[in-house]
Amino acid sequence: MLVIDKIIDKTNEQLSEQIFALYKQSYEFGSPWTIKQIENSLNDEKNYFLFLIEGELLIGLINYTYVLDQADIINLVIAPTHKRKGLAELLVTELKKILLSKQVKEFFLEVRQSNVSAQKFYEKMNFEKVTIRKNYYHNPLEDALILRGNLG
Repeated sequence: MLVIDKIIDKTNEQLSEQIFALYKQSYEFGSPWTIKQIENSLNDEKNYFLFLIEGELLIGLINYTYVLDQADIINLVIAPTHKRKGLAELLVTELKKILLSKQVKEFFLEVRQSNVSAQKFYEKMNFEKVTIRKNYYHNPLEDALILRGNLG
């Protein structure tokens, strides 16, 4: 059974390690964040998370921020063993409901220019390309596409 857990103990030391492991296995170039950065993010009251849990296993998450009527998706990740099962869509759909309840009108994210599969997913979820941010990513250096999703 899959559960989207919005109320998880973010002070649990193991959570940052589980997130790091998820990032490490999910990103082509390894985790873009250190465990300390993840801990800081978990402790930052302006950062919000939706965790996708199967049993006791963290299999996905979406990290976002919002101010007034605008939000940013910081990270959306699904474990490689659980990809292509509609779980990312499930997280984005749940996030849209939350953002609508907060009167957010649009949200943004960055995606590597080479990450064609993610771009196709976001296109399917009705995101549109806004601009390119040059040399945004490092290791390797790469441009980011800025995408916007509309909520209303």
